[in-house]
Amino acid sequence: MSVGAKAAGFAALIRVFFEGFELVAVEWAPLMAIFAILSTLVGNISAISQKSIKRMLAYSSIAHAGYLFVAIVAGGQGDSSDFAASAVVFYLFAYALTNIGAWAIVIALEKTDDVGDAIGDFAGLARSNPGLGVAMTIFILSLTGLPPTMGFVAKFYVFRAAINVGYTWLVIASVITVLISAYYYLRIIVLMWMQDGNEIDSSPVPLNFVVVLTAVTTLVFGVLPGPVMGLLEKSIQGIF
Repeated sequence: MSVGAKAAGFAALIRVFFEGFELVAVEWAPLMAIFAILSTLVGNISAISQKSIKRMLAYSSIAHAGYLFVAIVAGGQGDSSDFAASAVVFYLFAYALTNIGAWAIVIALEKTDDVGDAIGDFAGLARSNPGLGVAMTIFILSLTGLPPTMGFVAKFYVFRAAINVGYTWLVIASVITVLISAYYYLRIIVLMWMQDGNEIDSSPVPLNFVVVLTAVTTLVFGVLPGPVMGLLEKSIQGIF
């Protein structure tokens, strides 16, 4: 539900606004910009105070929806429209991979030692289970939007889409909210690598497979995003 509902919702938005309301894009683009600012602010500020990793990920998903709205402001505006649609789909793909991997680690911790819900439960994870620690570090960097992950490239694409149509102020405001998100995201990395915690038993094999697959894909497409983005742009041009 964390990933699927969001992907379906934004796929519908792209179809409706980029094609159905293309002729009045100048009218609804400012509204999307307002949605973007409100979503990124509310989501990130709400996530700061959370002590539960599940609630933190849930509130941060509101912020990620806001970053998707940043690209949607370019919808229906000439040649920039196809790139914006591709940027939204790429971001959804990156967010889906990262979020599924992060939730798999939360579930793995809960299944092994009945921990994993509290952010404090991640203390020392990199020492007790280096594999999960490294993977969670990759997912956190991607959610924050830092290289060399797919999340960094995804944010670059959505910001570029907005800049292409003159919404530089929106990108600047969005980058500020990214800095806010870095506070609550990166504290998890600090906990995992710099503090002691509970010993974590080995996690179930199926969950390990999901974690490895999503972590590797997040890194590979973060370093080599071109083929994926090129394929998306060709597909979008065929649709619209």
